[in-house]
Amino acid sequence: MALAVAGGCYNASTFDGGGSSQMYVGGFYAIPSSDDAAGYDGTVGRRKVGDCFLVNGVLATAAVDTGWRTLPLRSGYVAYDANSIPLIRQVNGSIEFRGIVKPASGNFPTTDAIVADLPPQFRFNGPSKGFTGAGNGGNTRKVSINSDFSVTVFGNSNTPTYITLDEVKYGADTIF
Repeated sequence: MALAVAGGCYNASTFDGGGSSQMYVGGFYAIPSSDDAAGYDGTVGRRKVGDCFLVNGVLATAAVDTGWRTLPLRSGYVAYDANSIPLIRQVNGSIEFRGIVKPASGNFPTTDAIVADLPPQFRFNGPSKGFTGAGNGGNTRKVSINSDFSVTVFGNSNTPTYITLDEVKYGADTIF
């Protein structure tokens, strides 16, 4: 309480700040729960329990940026090099990717290849999302973010050695 008083507060309360703690601001989860359980609406990271502490005020910043986070790659896939590590972030209501992914050896197969999985805080409700990713030698492949939260590079007769994720961007369901 001394910290609250020193900060000029005249009303203060403390709560458990564990993994179930969340922040909901302007209709979005600014800080989702770190729990893996699905909440009342089926979204991972939302608690089913309806307890809350409401603070009514003006959001000091319009921009929310999670910063770049490493995109977890599946076994058999690696970053193109140390300067091209596959990353993901949310900024101003959009999910963005960057970096280059390649098979650990050889070229991409002509069949579909699941290369990564979205971290829980970047998951969404709804149908899969499709994009075009560029590979070497002008080879392009469709990149899909699937409803099971995997990232797939679709099969094709061309066999690039890498795919860049820089064009993969979509609107976020929540801002955190």
